[in-house]
Amino acid sequence: MFWRGREQPDNVTDNVGLLKEPVYRAWWNARLLAQTAQAALLYGLLILITDRTDRSIYASLYVVCSILPALAFGLLGGWLADRLPQRAFLIVLNLARAGLVAFLLSAVVSLTTIFAVTLGIWIVHQFFSPTESATVARIVPPERLDNANALSNFALTLAQFFGMVLIAPLMLMLPDERALFVVIAALYALAAVFLVRMGRLPGSDPGTARKPPLDLRRGWHVVVADRPAFGALIDAVLIGVGMSTLVVLIPYYLVDVLDTDASNTVFVFAPAVVGLVAGLQLAALLGRLIGHTRLALLGLLGFSVCIALLGLIDQFIEILNESRVELESLENQLGLSTRTSATMLLSIPAGFFSAVTNVAARTVLLQRSPEDARGQVLATQSTLSNAIALIPTITAGLAIDLFEVRPVAFAIALLLVIGAIAGRRIGAQQHAGDALPAAILSEPAGDTATNATRPEH
Repeated sequence: MFWRGREQPDNVTDNVGLLKEPVYRAWWNARLLAQTAQAALLYGLLILITDRTDRSIYASLYVVCSILPALAFGLLGGWLADRLPQRAFLIVLNLARAGLVAFLLSAVVSLTTIFAVTLGIWIVHQFFSPTESATVARIVPPERLDNANALSNFALTLAQFFGMVLIAPLMLMLPDERALFVVIAALYALAAVFLVRMGRLPGSDPGTARKPPLDLRRGWHVVVADRPAFGALIDAVLIGVGMSTLVVLIPYYLVDVLDTDASNTVFVFAPAVVGLVAGLQLAALLGRLIGHTRLALLGLLGFSVCIALLGLIDQFIEILNESRVELESLENQLGLSTRTSATMLLSIPAGFFSAVTNVAARTVLLQRSPEDARGQVLATQSTLSNAIALIPTITAGLAIDLFEVRPVAFAIALLLVIGAIAGRRIGAQQHAGDALPAAILSEPAGDTATNATRPEH
């Protein structure tokens, strides 16, 4: 592998060190470009839908276009990720996305066209995402997977900023929206170029391996057979559910609780970026100190507390006042209400805990999975996240109308905690004779996979 024969950096927590490796740098640049294109495209199409119709049903259908492909093709995408030559597969998929966007240049950009392209983009994504993630484990040494996952999430954060805040809004100001599609297609194509520049990937390529029969349950079997991996799966799924329900809650929270316009979402929750970046920087170090399995669970619980405090915002303000945090000074100087100031403060740890949970859980899943099942394991996690998030997300919107937003926020936090506990109990039952507290407390603080016996099926 490309890291063999080279000295490891003195500070293994330095994420930037990975970007000095040509293969990983090419992969990271390709991810940044492709995710920027994805963010710009999806946001741009959503804006076009809202501009061309005043019926909310079309926005709902737009969301459905992202969920249905995950349920229909997610597991198949993971199976193919472990069976086809990964770099070539990624290149073809990026070019396919560029082709779908190019279709918007030659066709009439109607609502039908927009939904068709959106559906196609999300179908391609079900094959691209697990392949892209599984590739990381081939180009990064096991002890640096946490750094690689942190940098991967950082690329996604940058891409969402570039795509949703800069490229899409600015390009849509031009007289012809097709200029946006030209830029997006070019970004997808450039991402494919960086993947070509990666060269031959280290290790054996899945495309040359023995082809076992189609089994979409392989990822689930691998995770269930390994208790730390099962716990990480639960944490990853629950943090995804929490984030999905937040998307529904936040607009109502701004209007009903903060007494401000829903369009101020970016401003109120902008401090979350500080916590997010801090979490991405510290996740690798914290994972090595306390164990990635434990870190994923603690991150999920911390995130749940932040959501609960949104529902108990007045009580949180009282705690801050007793701690001599001067929220009233912000109200006097910046014109921010105490509730708004408290919410902005809460968004910082919420961003931090979501980041460390994602990095730690993904690291455990990659480390504990056999090489020929990584794509399926990650696809299983993604499919479960989409399937399980569907009902809570819809229910949250209905519950807000009945009970208002703050009780719903507290209930969601409670359900996340219950889900984490229940998941651990199920994991304990799968491995009878191993008590849950002992399993958590006895985990070595270092690499969770150093001496692990990976399950084979």
